Amino acid sequence: TGNGIQGLGKAHFLKEKELDEAFKYYHATFVKMEKASFTGTAPYRFFKIIPERFYVLDPTAPTDKRVEVKLR
Repeated sequence: TGNGIQGLGKAHFLKEKELDEAFKYYHATFVKMEKASFTGTAPYRFFKIIPERFYVLDPTAPTDKRVEVKLR
């Protein structure tokens, strides 16, 4: 009864100077939202994904069939 999306794009680690912007949009209780939690030897990282293509499954197809969603 559901449908997800699949995507294709490029991803890269956020640089330390980009973390303050990421903290505006992400919140977690399992790790402190501070640069030290996402740099150096810390186990967590933020990624930025730049999408190139998105797909959804065709609900009318008898088997899994991806249909591209055109990005503007």
